[in-house]
Amino acid sequence: LEESKHFRDTGRRLLQVHLLSPDIGPWPSLRWPTASPLPVEKLPPANRALTPEPDGTARILLGKDHPIAGLPPQAWTVEVGGYPVLYKWLQSRKRAGRPLDADERGEFARIVHALVVLQQVSQRVDAIWPQLMVPKNP
Repeated sequence: LEESKHFRDTGRRLLQVHLLSPDIGPWPSLRWPTASPLPVEKLPPANRALTPEPDGTARILLGKDHPIAGLPPQAWTVEVGGYPVLYKWLQSRKRAGRPLDADERGEFARIVHALVVLQQVSQRVDAIWPQLMVPKNP
């Protein structure tokens, strides 16, 4: 019964993440260049893990002197429906020639946070699932 409650609560959190619920705030460690709006001129490859910085975070360059720092490296490789989420989000802005304004920077930071939470929730589900599938003795 306790596992079922935990699984239910985990499912609720997963729903909040997928809907980008308001309680999913921006990822706190992201650091942006001062340029505003920020042009998206280039992107690192979607299928390659980012090299961690000494503090354990990573950075991506959107152009010369346009890094986004403080990114959790694992967030860059998250795929949903077979698509690399952050890469596709940034790529759409690059293709449209649309620089990132303050609102879009905030949205990107919330998506990063949601992806980190999604990974954490997925790990909890993976840990709980076998316990729920084992038949209990009557």
